[in-house]
Amino acid sequence: MQLASDKALLSAITRSKKPITILVGSPISAADGPGSNGVSTVSEIVQMIEDVLKKEQLFEQYEETIKATNTTERYQEGFDFIKDYLSQDEVNDIIKNAVLNAFNPDLNLWNIPRGLDALCEIISSESLNVTSIITTNFDPLIEEGLKKYNIIPLKTILHSDGSLSNFNGDIPRSIPVIHLHGFWEGADTLHTPKQLTTKRPQLKSSLLQLLRDTTLVVIAYGGWDDIFIESLQEIAFDNSANTDVIWAFFESNEDIVSKKYDKLFLRVRNIHLRGRFRPYYGIECNDFFASLKMHLIPMNTPSDVKEISNIESNEKNIFDAVTTEIKKSMENIRDGESGASPFEPMSLKRYPAHKNIRLVEQSQFSDDIKVSRVVSLVADWGMERNGFLYTLKENPANPLNLKTIYNINVQGCTSLDDIDSKFKERFGHGLHTFVVLAAERNDIAILFEEVTSLENITWFNDYDKLLKVLLDFIPNILIINSGDSSLVNLEYPIISLKPLSEPDIKSFIMEHPDGDKDYLTQSYFDSIVRLSAGLPTRLNNIILQLKISGIETLIEDEYNQRIDFDEFKDDDPIPLRLKESLLNYISKKDSTRHYALLKVLSILQYGDTYSRLKRFNPKSPFTTSDFLDISNSGLITTSEKIIVLSERGTKEKEPVHVINPLVGIYIRQDVERDEYFSIVRKYLDLTFGDMWITGDIKFNQSSLRYLQDVNKSGPGNAHILICAYLRFAVENDMRREIKATFNLALAFFKFLEDNKRYKDLIFSATEIKALIKESSETIALGRLHFSLSKGLRMLGYRIEAVDEMLLALEQPSLFQKHEIATANLQIALSYSNASGHEIDAIEYANETKKLSKPDSPTYTHAELILAEKSSGETKLLQLKKVLRKAEKYNFSVIKSQAILEIARHQDDYEENEKLYRSALLKLDDTYSMYSVIIARNLSFLDRSMVESITDSDINILCVAYSYFYTQRIDVQLKKTHRILWAVFVDRKDNDSLVKMFRYSSFIWRLNNDHESEERYASLLNIIEFNRTDSYLNDLIKYARVRIKILKNALS
Repeated sequence: MQLASDKALLSAITRSKKPITILVGSPISAADGPGSNGVSTVSEIVQMIEDVLKKEQLFEQYEETIKATNTTERYQEGFDFIKDYLSQDEVNDIIKNAVLNAFNPDLNLWNIPRGLDALCEIISSESLNVTSIITTNFDPLIEEGLKKYNIIPLKTILHSDGSLSNFNGDIPRSIPVIHLHGFWEGADTLHTPKQLTTKRPQLKSSLLQLLRDTTLVVIAYGGWDDIFIESLQEIAFDNSANTDVIWAFFESNEDIVSKKYDKLFLRVRNIHLRGRFRPYYGIECNDFFASLKMHLIPMNTPSDVKEISNIESNEKNIFDAVTTEIKKSMENIRDGESGASPFEPMSLKRYPAHKNIRLVEQSQFSDDIKVSRVVSLVADWGMERNGFLYTLKENPANPLNLKTIYNINVQGCTSLDDIDSKFKERFGHGLHTFVVLAAERNDIAILFEEVTSLENITWFNDYDKLLKVLLDFIPNILIINSGDSSLVNLEYPIISLKPLSEPDIKSFIMEHPDGDKDYLTQSYFDSIVRLSAGLPTRLNNIILQLKISGIETLIEDEYNQRIDFDEFKDDDPIPLRLKESLLNYISKKDSTRHYALLKVLSILQYGDTYSRLKRFNPKSPFTTSDFLDISNSGLITTSEKIIVLSERGTKEKEPVHVINPLVGIYIRQDVERDEYFSIVRKYLDLTFGDMWITGDIKFNQSSLRYLQDVNKSGPGNAHILICAYLRFAVENDMRREIKATFNLALAFFKFLEDNKRYKDLIFSATEIKALIKESSETIALGRLHFSLSKGLRMLGYRIEAVDEMLLALEQPSLFQKHEIATANLQIALSYSNASGHEIDAIEYANETKKLSKPDSPTYTHAELILAEKSSGETKLLQLKKVLRKAEKYNFSVIKSQAILEIARHQDDYEENEKLYRSALLKLDDTYSMYSVIIARNLSFLDRSMVESITDSDINILCVAYSYFYTQRIDVQLKKTHRILWAVFVDRKDNDSLVKMFRYSSFIWRLNNDHESEERYASLLNIIEFNRTDSYLNDLIKYARVRIKILKNALS
């Protein structure tokens, strides 16, 4: 291939009739000579790489791995090694140091090498029609050189795939500067072969458009195998491109150029044959641009440019003055007010209660936005997204801390033009103006609100393009997308703000200015959790109401809750799309089933399945399309399927559909009172049979399936319906209905007890007790106290359990003799496990015996308590005597409890193992079975025999763990946790370890058990996790954050 000389190159450029694009590489930024400032050369950077590796004691491995001998390959492969063995951050640090070699800190100036300085002066003189500069460099010297000559550089940084947009159409004396391989600050840089050759289709397409009908001058560029060369190859095969390529090679020997760049010449063969690729040799960039300047700007020609370059150092930089004038013209502000901003930032009020909630999400946001600079936030109505943002902004460790947030609502936008219009509505100025000014600042964050409908491909492409352009053009910008679930279509990290967990609700209450530690007591807390549904907006409202009234009043007044959209407009506004859908269904309530479905779900706070809801209105049943319509509008969702450790206890086979709690309140307030309670009555009939009002109660097992699932907590819709109807009956003084509903509640308590739902029993009985107090009908509460006492004892509230049972015994006429015996036994059991109450336990055990037949289980259980309280050598004999009696009469539960007590007092492990096996025979009480299996396997742990724990026991213990967790039976949960942790460690089941840590951590946090959490967090910290599913990833993030928080607390 024939090459031309520097004189020919001078002529070709100055006589070009087309717009000129200049591409430059690293030599344009190198120092002019020894002692001068300049960006480090490739060989100098290779030395920097090796110095870092020597410091990190990785140099020997580097030498063994890197086989390349030429400088360019060692540069690329060296950075590849640094990235793999250290990090991308280390790569960026080396580049930063290399770039800072061109900065003079004493003068606070960048040194502009003479060739680049000449090029910038040429561009400023407009003696050449240069329309854009492309560079593979990552330093700011081109921009600084252009500013010096009164040119506004419109910087675009592309370190990943992205497209180029024309931002300079309406900005005078400006020129795009496109960094193909990234920038030295605020972005990653590309150096390794893998990075440089990564497919970047959007960028390639943009480059092809940029170079069409231009003269491309390539100088000081080595022709690396990167996106530019790939684009050039496509131009070679595109006859309509009309691109002239002028390539200046540094080497002064034609033969050397031909051999060294043979691959390049092969790629551009087509364009060369058409005369549109012209190579030149012996071109040193600094000398050439100096010659070109002398040719185009003679020494005796007056030049404004020279005047600008000679401005006194204490005068304003012309570039800054131009930017200020742009601001003034937009703002119409007077001289002297140039510090004002034409854009009004977002105003965030204080949300102190958010400080210590959603710590996992806070940490995830911080990590994700550091890496990608964009995060998408999905938050339903009521989640107080602004409170989350306030907390991030107040956290000194969060990247958002020093940023000024500008928010723009893009609801209804379907194109970039629409977004531009939104900017003008919000700020009075368009998107382009915002971008130009933001590019000069390092404290900008932008929040795009109500981003929806990204499943629309045209709108998605436009919005995705906008984000990429903002990232490339504004180096230090952070972007937050806030909207609906369609944000998952974007490639950026997603953080979902969900209802608060119980530990977070506890933190919210304690950090709230009006919070009170009394709200954490058992009588308050569970009802606060239910009434708030974990929504910060509702929590805030409830805490404010509790300043005026007690929790019982809130429960009584639940039907009268009201929501006004204006109430939330500043803190947590309803998304416009959600509001429009909601009002649309309400306006059509007489013509569609949608509103009827919303009414039913607004009452069923725990949600329900499609098959059960379909039965509600058999004449005109709800259809799947009804559900899809409402779901797509965001008014209902499917509840999260919770599997704690085992799916064995899962009963629900269909998704459960749940209404947004705030939408539910809004719907309920529009429903006529009589209609509301007719829906409640109808659902009660479906759940308990249509004759329950007469006392003929028939439990519908399908409707109550929720309460047989060990992975679910809460008393379910049955409790909500009973409370609602009792409230209605009390308010209307309907005495028959009051009695019937209260009797239904008692039957429901027995159902909960039989299904071992002790926490739910306490919750349900406590709320029913609050409601019945307002009844004009005198209702004897003895049986309610009786049931409540049993639940309290099982959860470890022993003294409270005694108090409730004593209240029950104040109404002996309500009970048969054997029930009074049972009541005394319950008191004896409560006292037997309460320290300092041994005498009381013995007293009530003896009283139980007096009231019971000798061959009854009640009598035998009292004997067991007395045997446990006996002393010395007689204790074991007495326990074995009770065991024999229990075996004789097939009292399997008492038998298992006697065996547990015997095993606790003897060290004969073989004998104990026989006893445990015997206890499990014909034992159909699940709680007792769990207790025996826990005891047996704890004995294995005590003897370091974890390998003896069988698969069948592990499966049962996983179900037991789920049950103890959801019912908050903490003592048994702690034992189960200990066994399973040892098993999972032994079997290297790290996935199960992290799941279990997450759930146990919730309990530890609720109980302020920091010691247990710290202990297991330190054990978990050394484990490598498998990241194969998104659910597990969320749990891993939770574990990592808790470990980090605990470490900080300790330090």
